[in-house]
Amino acid sequence: MSVALLIELSRLDNVATIKQSSLDLTDLIDLIDRTDGQDGFFVTNGQEPRALPALVMGADANYGISPLMLGRECIGLYDCVRGGDLLRARAIQRKVNTVRRAFTAAAATPAAALRYLANKRGLAGGHPRAPIAELSDADKRLLDQAAEAAGMSSV
Repeated sequence: MSVALLIELSRLDNVATIKQSSLDLTDLIDLIDRTDGQDGFFVTNGQEPRALPALVMGADANYGISPLMLGRECIGLYDCVRGGDLLRARAIQRKVNTVRRAFTAAAATPAAALRYLANKRGLAGGHPRAPIAELSDADKRLLDQAAEAAGMSSV
């Protein structure tokens, strides 16, 4: 959707937030700038590899698959940006990117990868059901390496 249409939608009484998932960061920044000060309206970034620049530019929140596995870290990223600790925020963003790259690189579906990592952390991820296949050994190694590099631990 065009930024102009999203801005028009933002003015509707029953629209409180828009998740901008454009691959073009300038679309997100344009939406933030053009809705700034709009009472009761929030802009959510939908590309977690861009969480840090989105928050720095004024996004109100971030959404993606990585926060499901790195929840505390993603809250920390938000808090660091709001508190001005951009060096720590950048370190957290790199962890998020490490996990996100693994999700993208795996041959399996993101749902299967997410379940695998949830189980690895001691959460109730369950197991893939048809038509989603189990992860290959190569995908498991890839996700294990990413989890270790990102410092993911059991809960």
